[in-house]
Amino acid sequence: MTFVKVIQKSITVILYILLFSLLFTFLSSVIKDEPPNLFGYQMKIVLSGSMEPTIQEGSIIFIKLREESDFVRPGDVVTFVTEDEVLVTHRVVAVKDENLRYLTKGDANSAIDLSPVHINNIVGTYTGVTIPFLGYLFYFVTTKAGIIVTLIIPGAILLLTSLVQIVRSLRNETEMHL
Repeated sequence: MTFVKVIQKSITVILYILLFSLLFTFLSSVIKDEPPNLFGYQMKIVLSGSMEPTIQEGSIIFIKLREESDFVRPGDVVTFVTEDEVLVTHRVVAVKDENLRYLTKGDANSAIDLSPVHINNIVGTYTGVTIPFLGYLFYFVTTKAGIIVTLIIPGAILLLTSLVQIVRSLRNETEMHL
């Protein structure tokens, strides 16, 4: 087998793995109607600079999902759902009402958030793991153009590659019989 064929087959295998991984992740998220969850951790995309320099805009962060027994303390960075159903990741600056409500603030913001966060609205705690700028790519994948680029185009490439390989095999087969 030539070096070029090894590279072609390797690329084909990688594209198949990527395509099926993306499909599995996408379908499992749609079926469950929630973000993918791996062993109690979730990946979130940061779309604002309110937590800079701790967390850069466009980063992917990992949070540990909150369990009822988890305590939240001042200084913890938490992801919570606002009254408007928006996910926000900010730092807890104070505890109110015997650990039932929390005052939060973005590190880059000059003022505390207007509405205290109820304990039941806290989704999870930031683990400290950040992948800078990868969030832009992941956010793009959720758009129509992103779906085309990440699912349809690789799928078409795989289909065309497979067709070319079939045609070549058939040609080689007919040449051997002549």
